[in-house]
Amino acid sequence: MHSRFAAFYFFLISFTPLSFATTSFSISVEEFVEASQSQKVILIDARPQKFYKEGHIENAISLPFTQTFTQFGKTGRVIGIPEAQKLFSNAGIQPDVLVVAYDNHPASLMASRVLWTLLTYGHQNIKLLDGGLNAAERAGIELTQVEHKITPSNFVPSFNPQTYASRKTAIEASSNLQDFALIDAREIEHYQGEKSQAKRFGHIPNSINIDFRLNMQTDGTLKSRAELQTLYQDIPKDKQVVIYCHMGDASALEYFILRELGYQVASYDASWQEWGNDFSLPIIKPASEK
Repeated sequence: MHSRFAAFYFFLISFTPLSFATTSFSISVEEFVEASQSQKVILIDARPQKFYKEGHIENAISLPFTQTFTQFGKTGRVIGIPEAQKLFSNAGIQPDVLVVAYDNHPASLMASRVLWTLLTYGHQNIKLLDGGLNAAERAGIELTQVEHKITPSNFVPSFNPQTYASRKTAIEASSNLQDFALIDAREIEHYQGEKSQAKRFGHIPNSINIDFRLNMQTDGTLKSRAELQTLYQDIPKDKQVVIYCHMGDASALEYFILRELGYQVASYDASWQEWGNDFSLPIIKPASEK
């Protein structure tokens, strides 16, 4: 048993009868510790590597979320099949193995993006560490600077079109209100056009703003299922939901939440970095510019 987990684990099994939430896309720190004792788990630290080197959960591997982008900072577009095959093979991802990802973002957007990319390329057994690194530290898990040795695998990507919304799909979602619902997961000030990470300010026509921060409790863990159902109660379940954000990270978080709530949903990965910089596409401008 790994030394940094040992005392915490024995405290758990002595006082807490755990029930592993297999239907949830997230996993608590307690559930993660229990799972790591009974099965093979690949733990991904999705932060930039310099933060991983400063300290990470024992046995975590570094897979910065930036590596899931074709051009990080310029487009949210996800890497292609050859790049995914190389990235996840080098990470040692094997079929059916549980992959858990974490970061230190207040809403786990980096980890969500990595997991969405994994799912998009066919790996189903994935979990988001609820509350991320901060929750782990609060639970008494110590950090280490020892890098975990990775045994490369032969990851075979299988593209899952159900997770992914293209530019064409986003255009249709904006105009076909009978069949689609379009969600803007950016902060409300970006939706309203007060700020922007693109050349233009505003939002995609007919999109509804559900700020990704509204999904989270103040400690960085997800709100309860009942609270999330209330948050999304005005989104019809008989429509295909398309989500966008700045660059396909907040949309990844809301993708998982909506999927768990029973929606047919896809993430528009290129998001506002594509739409907001393409002057041929329509936008709703801020009131001050109208």
